[in-house]
Amino acid sequence: MISGVRAVFCAVMFGRLGLLKFEVNASRIAIEATLCVVLMLVSVWVIARARSARATPSLLVVSVAVDAVGCFLALFANVLVPWPGYDGILRVPDAAALLVVAMAAGFRLSPSAAKVGAVLHAAGAATLMGVDLTRNGDSIAYGAPTVAIFAILVLSAIALAFVMSTQVRRLVHLAATEHVSAKSAKMSLWHVLEGNHEMRSALSAVALETELFLRAAQRSDDRDDLVRVGGDLRSELARLNELVVGMRERAYAELAAMQGAARVEVRAVADDVVSRVRARFPGIDVELRGDVDARVVVAGGATSLDRVLSNLVTNACEGDGRTRPSRVTVDVERAPRDRVRLVVRDDGPGFSADVLAASLDARGPSTKADGSGLGLFLVRAIASATGGSLGRKNVEGGGAEVVVELPGEPR
Repeated sequence: MISGVRAVFCAVMFGRLGLLKFEVNASRIAIEATLCVVLMLVSVWVIARARSARATPSLLVVSVAVDAVGCFLALFANVLVPWPGYDGILRVPDAAALLVVAMAAGFRLSPSAAKVGAVLHAAGAATLMGVDLTRNGDSIAYGAPTVAIFAILVLSAIALAFVMSTQVRRLVHLAATEHVSAKSAKMSLWHVLEGNHEMRSALSAVALETELFLRAAQRSDDRDDLVRVGGDLRSELARLNELVVGMRERAYAELAAMQGAARVEVRAVADDVVSRVRARFPGIDVELRGDVDARVVVAGGATSLDRVLSNLVTNACEGDGRTRPSRVTVDVERAPRDRVRLVVRDDGPGFSADVLAASLDARGPSTKADGSGLGLFLVRAIASATGGSLGRKNVEGGGAEVVVELPGEPR
């Protein structure tokens, strides 16, 4: 958006230069015309880049740098090639553009871009004053008080840019998070309604199968029919149990996200999870390794972290329901940008192709024949609620690996 405004502004300035014609020095017109064209081309490039998949956060820094350098060069042309009657750069209305551009750096909502803009604008303003006083000192009609006021205005614009890039960014991020949470809650309510409908259907089927079972039980000579109805009844009860578990897990994930984030010591939770899993799967070697004293920030606090680790470690120990691993490791690793990775690896059968290909944004296929397919989806939901991530892959040589990355505490 700002690059679009810059392009329009440069186009207007280019047209203004055409109206001036020979009223000012031709060299200055040539400098400013070339600058306008270059800035328009750069603006178009930035717009195209921003609208493509190649856009990166560094593009904001580039855009701020283009603003600062372009503004400086436009004002510097006045200092280098003054017109008759010139009485100083601070007596020119164009000098106000430096204040506007310095403040506009904050609209990127990027602290890094605001820092770059602050350095470039402060350096540009100081250079303009120094060169103007040195080169055009005899014709300058302002003194130290005017320079001090202009310096205060520049610093105020820079400070305002910092406030916008931090506080406004925080508010925008908070609003976006609330919007995503509300959207997620809305989708979960729809899932609950859908689950309610499926549950009612399953209950009706169970009631019917129970009635048939009772009728068949009264006829002792109809054993095959009794077995068939009993099997159907068991299947419907299993489906009903799956629906109840699914609704419970979805509700838990939403409640965890709504409770907000909390700092949790990994060791306190991981030791308890590993102890429980070892007791449940005594034939599997479950080991906790790495920087277990690290702390992570997770939605729902210790309860959610327990849920995440229990889900992943238990699933690893269960394998695909037919083949189980002999060894499962839980590694706690420090990651860049003060983040922590929880890596669960096993030497079991690994993930099937359909599980690896499935999106983590919704319920996917299960790793086991009788699974619900909610495990990884719900782990990701809890991790994402705190700005974390989830990844999974098969390990070369056999086995699976799941990586949960969460914000951590600085060392």
